[in-house]
Amino acid sequence: MDSQNYTCLKKNNYSFENYQLIPIRFEDAEIIRKWRNEQIIFLRQEKSISRNEQVQYFEQIVIPTFKKSSPELILFSFLENSQIVGYGGFVNVDWDKKITEISFLIKTDRTTNSTLYETDFSVFLKFLKKIACDELNFNELFTETYDIRPTHIRILEKNGFKIFKREKYGKIIDGNSVDILFHSYTCNKGENT
Repeated sequence: MDSQNYTCLKKNNYSFENYQLIPIRFEDAEIIRKWRNEQIIFLRQEKSISRNEQVQYFEQIVIPTFKKSSPELILFSFLENSQIVGYGGFVNVDWDKKITEISFLIKTDRTTNSTLYETDFSVFLKFLKKIACDELNFNELFTETYDIRPTHIRILEKNGFKIFKREKYGKIIDGNSVDILFHSYTCNKGENT
């Protein structure tokens, strides 16, 4: 299956230093499935994803979004030196209100190096803020994060995201109640160029 482009985007290839953001590729589905299953504790995913479930998700949910003018999600493969190191993008897109949730997942072994994780996540956020605010003319981006991820939260806040809600004991992880933090970023048109 060839790479596809999103018709809702003016361009489909974004670069910064050694990083690149391109529309999600079907060829990356299996490695993404592996990372999701390895990092399930941080996701709203209740059980491991099978190969068949991942293929069905790509074929039935992801691939149809490429041709939509207002897709409900826009996902990207995140590359460094032409190799996939992560993925994510816009999910739960509300085109009427011009707001969207951000999704991000990086290769599992990169999550343990806080310096590398900060670089990866900061570059990814830079890409998404530029696309959302300057190209898609969204008003706001938001995230949902479990409070067991202090590094992730610090990076969000360092990149202009502000906490707007805390859901106390919103999730049970490994038998423990954890808070869910919601952050938002308000687009100021033209600042992300």
